[in-house]
Amino acid sequence: MNEPSSIESNYRPFLDQVRWIAALIVAIGHSLAILNDHANGSKIINYIADMRGPAVCIFFVLSGYLVGGLVLRDFGRFRLSSYTVARFSRIYIVLIPAILLTLCLDGIVFHFYPSSPIYSKVWQGGALGDNFIFSRYSPANIIGSLLSLEPLFGRPTGSAGSLWSLGYEWIFYFSFPLLWAAGYRFGGFRCASIVVALSVVGVFLVTKIGAAYWLIWLMGAYAYRLRLSAVLQNERGEAIIKGVAFLGVLALLIHGEQIRHQITIVGIGIFGFLFLSSSPLWEHRLVMRYDHVLAGFSYSLYVTHLQCLSFSAAILCAIGVLPPSGMKSPLGVVIGASALLILAIAIAYAFGRVLESRTQALSRWLKARLMLPSSRSPTAN
Repeated sequence: MNEPSSIESNYRPFLDQVRWIAALIVAIGHSLAILNDHANGSKIINYIADMRGPAVCIFFVLSGYLVGGLVLRDFGRFRLSSYTVARFSRIYIVLIPAILLTLCLDGIVFHFYPSSPIYSKVWQGGALGDNFIFSRYSPANIIGSLLSLEPLFGRPTGSAGSLWSLGYEWIFYFSFPLLWAAGYRFGGFRCASIVVALSVVGVFLVTKIGAAYWLIWLMGAYAYRLRLSAVLQNERGEAIIKGVAFLGVLALLIHGEQIRHQITIVGIGIFGFLFLSSSPLWEHRLVMRYDHVLAGFSYSLYVTHLQCLSFSAAILCAIGVLPPSGMKSPLGVVIGASALLILAIAIAYAFGRVLESRTQALSRWLKARLMLPSSRSPTAN
């Protein structure tokens, strides 16, 4: 969901860790929510599963920082054509195969087990959405997923429920540079910022939740431009604020679903802004050896895990292991979720190695075919 951070000139390895952990939290949350009996099962498991929502908000802030922030930094040499190719390559090299995977897995279930409660009914606890999977195959659903414009057309196709956030981000990718350019032409940075701020108000009048996501994406973008060190000029104070912001994000990640949704979203945006706008400081102490490798297929995991989990759960239902109301045994849920996760991660890893790792190659190939300049701007790669 985010621009590969390895192309940044001021690369922050810790963000690789944040990316793969956030993706994993979402996948774990879905696996637990699907298997656990929401009404009569383990409340602790429900609590852990609910962390998947706030984890998606972290992706929005990171996306703003890694994509929108670079638009601000490189605006003087910004090329919409190269930027569009870069964004298309990043999203669609995995998105189209993920949609094909969705059609394949959903089609197998429809052919062999059309009455599966996972697909033909609203699954218990709303773990797979508030409408059933087979109902999400209208032309609007399919077109929305293919164009990555789910917020405008409708819910994602079939079992690919996680694509909803990708639709928001696709809109943000292009709304931001266009709004910024319009404002910048008339009055520079200040006027551009006013235009962008007014857009948040405009979106709020249409959809409050959409405005919240747009706002935190913008917070990520501005965190790249507005540095906390320039304001405080005090490393100790900056370290304290950074630590508080880090703990704030963790608190909202853990308890966010017990708070009003919009407050959680904006709270993660504010704390994320403070964290990302600060200097790297102690981040290197948290970095692990394999963070970059795991982050390399985090996008693939995000866009494919729910299809794989739904399909596996349908098999468990078919053989009588998973009751229509979910499992009541916490141990059974943990063991089952672990098995489902291993399969989903294995498929995501294959997607990452075969597809996601070739994002830059696809971008260069498209630019060569379209005869676009080979810019080294991060926004164009």
